[in-house]
Amino acid sequence: METRIIGHFAPVMEVDLYQGETIVCERGAMLYETPDIHSDAVLGMGFFSRLFTGESAALDKYEGPGTVAIAAGKPGMIKELDLQPGQAIDIAHSGFLAMEPTVQFSISLASHSLIRLIGMASFARDNLIFQNLTGPGKVFMHVHGDYVITRLEQGQTMMIDQGYLVFKDHSVELELVRVHGLENIIIGGEGLFLLQVTGPGYVGIQSMKG
Repeated sequence: METRIIGHFAPVMEVDLYQGETIVCERGAMLYETPDIHSDAVLGMGFFSRLFTGESAALDKYEGPGTVAIAAGKPGMIKELDLQPGQAIDIAHSGFLAMEPTVQFSISLASHSLIRLIGMASFARDNLIFQNLTGPGKVFMHVHGDYVITRLEQGQTMMIDQGYLVFKDHSVELELVRVHGLENIIIGGEGLFLLQVTGPGYVGIQSMKG
């Protein structure tokens, strides 16, 4: 498999697949393909939970030989993460773009309390539900705007505004915390809750809300 990124503002990723190679991507992300590409829909682990996020329950699989172009359709950039065997990351629902079929896919909840999940359904898409990907294999994510990667040490904490966290190591704990102070809620502009991430592990923060 060979990939190349075309463009800058809203890039396209062209993927050259050799005989028998496949790539799995978000439904509707395919921009164009060569006639010899074979496509199919697949269901992964956690597909019922994907419906809760507003995403399609299925993913699209493309098999070579041939070329397929994948695009997020929004401004930003496409980043590649090469996961080692057993390495796991959580990607925000709006950040997942594509992956190699060797990557295991499931849904990761920031809160395991169903009552809390339902009570916060109005912003669950940005804060509670992440797509958990476990290597080995390459993962491609769409970042809105630019982004920074920060390494958190054991017990080190960072507060992030809703919608800006694009990915984190699975080892990083995530909680929703209430903003304190009426002035901060009304004047601050961040809303009622912030995301609190606690290390160890890496977090990726995008400069535009997903």
